[in-house]
Amino acid sequence: MVRVGLMVVGIVLVAAGVALGPIPVVPGFPLVILGVLLITMSSAAARRQVNALEKRLPQKMRDTIKRVLRVHDGHAVRDLNHKHAAQTDHSPMIPMEPTDSTALHPEDRAFLERRYSSAPLIFGVVSIVTAPIVLGMLPGALGLRAGVDLWRRGLRKPLIGLGIAVSGAGVVASIVLALVWGSILAGVLLGRDAMREAERWRGLKIDSFVCEGMSASGESEFTIPNRGEGVERTILLFVSTDTDPSKDALATLAPIVGECPTARLLVLDPNQSAARVGDFVRGFDLDAGCVGEGARFPHPLDHVAAFPTMIVVNTDGVVEFALVGARSPDELRSVVSGEAARKAKEIESARRDARESGGGGG
Repeated sequence: MVRVGLMVVGIVLVAAGVALGPIPVVPGFPLVILGVLLITMSSAAARRQVNALEKRLPQKMRDTIKRVLRVHDGHAVRDLNHKHAAQTDHSPMIPMEPTDSTALHPEDRAFLERRYSSAPLIFGVVSIVTAPIVLGMLPGALGLRAGVDLWRRGLRKPLIGLGIAVSGAGVVASIVLALVWGSILAGVLLGRDAMREAERWRGLKIDSFVCEGMSASGESEFTIPNRGEGVERTILLFVSTDTDPSKDALATLAPIVGECPTARLLVLDPNQSAARVGDFVRGFDLDAGCVGEGARFPHPLDHVAAFPTMIVVNTDGVVEFALVGARSPDELRSVVSGEAARKAKEIESARRDARESGGGGG
């Protein structure tokens, strides 16, 4: 039953490694290695097939693999038998057929135990040490292979059992950390893509639209851009109410919006109901519009892919700023008050004048 389990798990790991191989943030190649090792441990037939494929590798690589993975094959036994014959008989050495380890001379068997019983533990320690950099799967798999081989050959010492356990823990830790690092890397890459996309929205004009929602003041419809009396810009904060970054973003933005009477805040979560968004906003003692799922937004608002994302729209419907992720209070205060937009216009005007004067001088 154990061999069947090893075969099934090995096949699954090989298939997963082949399928995930092209993805850079997922450890596909180590999964293939681990799967092949488990398959070879499951049956002698599978081991023969792998050994046959191994013959196609360069000789140096084959020798390394034999030293690491096949320390208990007939070659090691044959060498020990020849060694014992040389010590007990001065006649020329006669090649002997490989025998099982149980047929070894007691001195040779003790030599095997002393030499190889610590190998699984060594591989396991190396696996755990290298797990944070996602390199622990290979030594952990080697430790499992060596330990299981020793155990099946009757060398059942506590040190070998400990080595198997430590090697298994190293493999599991490496896989878990690889997935964690992969998710972090994927989040960073996706976040950068979202930031670059949001930067291109600046200066775009949004068609006027109306969305339904709720607010503490009783409003149920919100027009964007808001051209109400005294309103200069609308702050659209796209959030995910279940995540801490969105909570931190709103906690930073709420007092700043309260200081700017010319700004109106609208909190939007495309994946939750307006009531759920209202509960989310109510915790910050803030009178803001709350819009949930079902609302339809014009371009580019329908392409928001990262949360939190803050989009500032003036009364003409032009996007002044699109900011992804957490920002400092000083930066948010400058954007919400309109100071950043005025500075941006001055810089753009100065650049345009410089280009015009440069072109006229040429």
